[in-house]
Amino acid sequence: MLTTLLTACGGGSGTGASTNTGTSTSTSTPAPLVTPAPTVDPSQTTATATVAAQAYLNAARNECGFGAITTSSALNSAVVDANNYYLNRVAENDLSYVHTQTVGKTGFTGVTPAQRASYRGYPNANSAGGMTGTPRVAETLTTQSLPAGYTFQSLNTAGQAMAQSLLNTVYHLGANMLPLSDVGTSFVKATTADGSEQFRLTFLQGDLTFVDAGKVGQDRARTYPCQGSKVPNEFRPNQEVPNPAPDVGARVVGTPILIQVPQGVTPSIISATIKNTRTGQFVPVRRIQNGCTNPIPGDLTGCYQGESGFDAAQAFLLPMDPLEANIVHEVVINLNTLPQIVFSFTPIGALNPVLVKK
Repeated sequence: MLTTLLTACGGGSGTGASTNTGTSTSTSTPAPLVTPAPTVDPSQTTATATVAAQAYLNAARNECGFGAITTSSALNSAVVDANNYYLNRVAENDLSYVHTQTVGKTGFTGVTPAQRASYRGYPNANSAGGMTGTPRVAETLTTQSLPAGYTFQSLNTAGQAMAQSLLNTVYHLGANMLPLSDVGTSFVKATTADGSEQFRLTFLQGDLTFVDAGKVGQDRARTYPCQGSKVPNEFRPNQEVPNPAPDVGARVVGTPILIQVPQGVTPSIISATIKNTRTGQFVPVRRIQNGCTNPIPGDLTGCYQGESGFDAAQAFLLPMDPLEANIVHEVVINLNTLPQIVFSFTPIGALNPVLVKK
């Protein structure tokens, strides 16, 4: 699970006022121009937010060559089931549910995401540890709690922001860029015992084959971000579960970079640099890949094994400082057996949905 990445996020909810002083010599006092407080967009629902979130994920996959995903009715039913189970738990004041359901609880359809997919007719679904076997499924989710008395002005923007937060990670980014072709998406709102609102976005992706649809037959790696991407400039590792940098505590770092090679190949990052083109300075970067040992505490540029569950065809770069926003950064990556990767991208501020008083 990705825990409340957007907690206490921005958006003003007060009114602003300005007086038109002008240059006129008239003795009358102009009326002040009052900016009304933002209000909830009534045309946006959890259904439209679901569409917006899936579109954000699909656009990111397409931008960087990972291949489009299409809605599967079976996976869509399974992910709706999972979020309905979550709503039932919130109604019981149980906020602990992530990916594993309990037999006998209201709304139960399967202990694991794979079992829930099978329950809805997604054939022989097997969980994707190491991505061995076929078919396979991968579930990712994020939950955001709002302050009591507030809600989102735009649910569609909230859905997009929560999708963005799932891609501004290490393990959840990897899961969302796997060579899978089917998806189910659900965005729901719950109300907790104290009256505050919680929102949950869940993606359930799967595939009935083992074909890497993104770059079939090509020997070069894909990355996210990629050439021309605009992605958030900051990431907080301690807000992803599992934590991809447990030794750095609450340190704020830069957006992670995924390297994904064709299935059957295990990437090894020999060297990598990220350069700020304004200053010419290189950002310290940590490799996260199979075959590493945990870094010595304080070593920001070592190599970290990470979770054994991420796909064998993936590796990651973690910039150990925030990236300067709105400045092009150049990336050069040398792998063990594949051609050199060179691209540039622009870090920006993350999407920040406006909150309004209910």
